[in-house]
Amino acid sequence: IYAVYTPVNGSFIQVQNNGLSTLTGKTDVINGYAFVPNANTPNHLLVVLKVPISGFFIERTGKYDVWATDYQTYSLVYSCQIVPPTNRKIENVFILSRTKTLDPAVLTNLKNMLASKGFNISQLSVTTQDCDV
Repeated sequence: IYAVYTPVNGSFIQVQNNGLSTLTGKTDVINGYAFVPNANTPNHLLVVLKVPISGFFIERTGKYDVWATDYQTYSLVYSCQIVPPTNRKIENVFILSRTKTLDPAVLTNLKNMLASKGFNISQLSVTTQDCDV
């Protein structure tokens, strides 16, 4: 799994999420964009992804809040959305790295930050990054 974020201008970012499908073994790509709706809070973005559903592409919008970053090696991102029609709440936390591995001390600090906000960090899963891109 990897993502490519390309700045378009001061408040819009092109997003391309890439991953290996466990069903087909092929690469899946989901495109979209992110934007800052309020310049006073630039770490709170909205991301719009074009998700394939039954042969059609549906735009899904979700929150994309950057909780921590050093702008060079890592970002900690929180996302929360209510999914209609069930109104089910889905929360995601992403620890993103520019490399396939992250310094263990940085990872520990980020996990401690999540735990302090009430997250059960034992439920975090690590995505193996063993493909060459």
